[in-house]
Amino acid sequence: MRLAVADQIEQRILPKLRGTDVTEEGGQRALDGVKRVLQQLADAPLLHAVEQGMNPHGGHLFAWYGGRTP
Repeated sequence: MRLAVADQIEQRILPKLRGTDVTEEGGQRALDGVKRVLQQLADAPLLHAVEQGMNPHGGHLFAWYGGRTP
């Protein structure tokens, strides 16, 4: 069940958050919530991918293109 929930986050939630301004309170709060759930699910690769997307090349928009990083 843990992997099924992580897959739904990856496939359905994260694409909707693409382009979210991580410097705004609402955007930061949403992404922090996703990160907390991924920590509870112990999905380190997906958590790492989310963290990388939160600071793409020094920008302020969440960059999500799908997939997990090794």
